[in-house]
Amino acid sequence: MLSHYLSDSETIGETLMVCQHVFSGIRLAIGALEREVLTQFLVEAMVLSSFGDLIGIALPLAGSLWLSAVLHTPFVFNGGIVMIAEK
Repeated sequence: MLSHYLSDSETIGETLMVCQHVFSGIRLAIGALEREVLTQFLVEAMVLSSFGDLIGIALPLAGSLWLSAVLHTPFVFNGGIVMIAEK
């Protein structure tokens, strides 16, 4: 069934959404409560967004460290600026 969705011209996000919808339907069909399925989706969303935040902080910092080494300039980390930029 997944190969059918991947062969269409849909985007990956739409494909994952359809797979997640099918998965939640299967879980509900075998007896999971709606709140359990909702809790799972909320936890997955929080975990994925947290990883995205960490990657969004780590990659630019690594790039800044590399660029400062290439340009022979000092790198000064200011956590307050990072926190403001993340909001």
